[in-house]
Amino acid sequence: SLTDKPIASLSLSGDFSWTELKHFADLLDDELSSINSIRKVNINDVIEQKFQIFLDPKALNFFNISVDEVINRIKAVNHNIPLGNISVEQQELSIRVDGEIKTINDFNQIVIAKKGQALVKLIDLAEIRRNFAIPRVWTKFSTTENNENILSSAITIDIIGTESKNNVLKTAGKISKKIDELRADGELPSNLKIVNIFDGAKEIRVSLEKLINTGLQTLVIIMVILLTFLGWREAVTSVISIGLSVLLTMILLNTFGRTFNFISLFAMILSIGLLVDNAIILTEGISEEIRKGQKNIQSAVIKAILKFKLPVITGTMTTIFAFFPMLVFITGANGDFISHLPFTVIVVLIASLIISLLLLPVVAVQLFTFFPLTPVSEKNSNNKDKNHRKSPSFPSLIKEKAKSYLRFICGEEDGFFKKKIIQVGKIYNIKMLSILRKKRNSWLILIFMTAAMIGSFFLPVGVEIFSSSEEDYFSIKIELPEGTALEETKKLIKPINDQLAILFLQQENRQKILANANTEIKEISNNFPGKMIDNIVFYAGKESSANNGRRSFKTKSSQENILGMTIFLVKEEDRTASFSEFVNISEKLITKVLPKNSILETLQTKKGPPSSSPIIIEIPLKKSDDLFSPDLNEVIDFTKEKLRSMTGVKDVTDSRLEYNLEYTYKLNPELLAWFG
Repeated sequence: SLTDKPIASLSLSGDFSWTELKHFADLLDDELSSINSIRKVNINDVIEQKFQIFLDPKALNFFNISVDEVINRIKAVNHNIPLGNISVEQQELSIRVDGEIKTINDFNQIVIAKKGQALVKLIDLAEIRRNFAIPRVWTKFSTTENNENILSSAITIDIIGTESKNNVLKTAGKISKKIDELRADGELPSNLKIVNIFDGAKEIRVSLEKLINTGLQTLVIIMVILLTFLGWREAVTSVISIGLSVLLTMILLNTFGRTFNFISLFAMILSIGLLVDNAIILTEGISEEIRKGQKNIQSAVIKAILKFKLPVITGTMTTIFAFFPMLVFITGANGDFISHLPFTVIVVLIASLIISLLLLPVVAVQLFTFFPLTPVSEKNSNNKDKNHRKSPSFPSLIKEKAKSYLRFICGEEDGFFKKKIIQVGKIYNIKMLSILRKKRNSWLILIFMTAAMIGSFFLPVGVEIFSSSEEDYFSIKIELPEGTALEETKKLIKPINDQLAILFLQQENRQKILANANTEIKEISNNFPGKMIDNIVFYAGKESSANNGRRSFKTKSSQENILGMTIFLVKEEDRTASFSEFVNISEKLITKVLPKNSILETLQTKKGPPSSSPIIIEIPLKKSDDLFSPDLNEVIDFTKEKLRSMTGVKDVTDSRLEYNLEYTYKLNPELLAWFG
């Protein structure tokens, strides 16, 4: 689900044993779990530890203790029992008995029996050894150190935030601070590499910066357009209205318990073009009343509000109801994800309506009072007086030209630009009237518009709700033939890492690698001169954990034949090739060292909630059908080839390799009896 997606993922690696890495991971688990905004910390792919108890028969005989007594006593003390709650100073405290056995010393101190005045402990009867189960997943971390590519064992940690009102940016800061404190205290060694392989805060920070910059650019463009076509008073009033509407929107979103996130910020920027309409209509209406000769500013404002309130309310409600179905009728994971968009747009429009009808009139009264407009009648009178004046002096002429330029920029009524707009409007009116006077022309225009609207539904436009995006990382899934052992899968990590090694380094540091490289590798090095890869996390035995919640139709539990890897790239401004070019060259290099019948699938990050494959085709089978029959395999292969040849189709796979293969022997009872 969306709430289970990590806000950060850490990789712990270095010259340490797996036991030491596990100890550091447990320490981070305990410390990070104490942060209020973190719900849980998952240590991935933990190798299960086991304790072996080797009983000494001589010691058992000496103390007259049976094996069953030892077993029953260990079971009796290995409990974690909750005892309930008590109230202390108006605070509820939970009480439990922690008897869980976690270490060898815990086993050694278990009292098995009492013989006279002596206590017989397990250490007197047995030797305790700790070992680990066979790992189901091997994790390796590849990075650059001192201009050399280093591949080492690793443990990854996923940090999951609380479900409601979690400020990811603040939480990321608390995580970094906690790690720094542990290093300063010496609990985490300095040579332990802790790499933030997935940083949700960074993604949010970059997205917010881009959207805020876009929003500021939008405001500037709106200001320039309003200055050009209306005037500086109208522009200032509208921009103030936008700011107040955004402020009221934030207050309302917080009141309704909505978080301020990427989607809501995008919705607010989208709404700026909608909410400014109300301010433009009302301020222009006020200006028009004043230009007509209304000297009382308050009366002009009241007349404009009364005249335009119904169109403003109707237009706003029409837009609100256009977004309302998106809020109500889209359900499930997509509905939860996309609901922020219509909800924020609706709130912005309501806030804009409130500001326009209640606060904008107050702002307009003050602005037009301190910076009054000149009515048209007074302007005409002033123009007549100018005709009787003498020819202006050179300084006066410069001053008049400057004023004319300002009127041109600010869109005053007698400005050059606005005059041209009025002239274009007159020409438009004349042409439209000449067309619409004839009924035949009206019918032709109506038929053309109807045909265009219907035809638009049949245009070959691709639809993708949440498209793939250029990110700082991507994942690759390699599926080896069914039955491949984990050890064989793990052996692929080094050759794949060696193939990609040149992309970890700048071209001037690749001499050692290129000395024994073939022509193709050298050509790739020339085409990609800069460092492209920051680090890689390999997972032998499972898919990459950075797969953005992608769901598959697999039913098998064993994944020993799966090699997952996540490739993290350098910053976008430091790359010497595009994201898609690098993905293609990575696939080409990796494919060179894969065994036959392997499937390589690139899993690029998609925006939006977790989802399955866009299209799943199922071939129904009867119980009597053989899954591996030549005829069925031919049909599947033919279908896959046809799908791959279609434009826009990629990553066509099938589920044949996902079924466990087995040999079944049927024994003959008579022959068994005959030969004994």
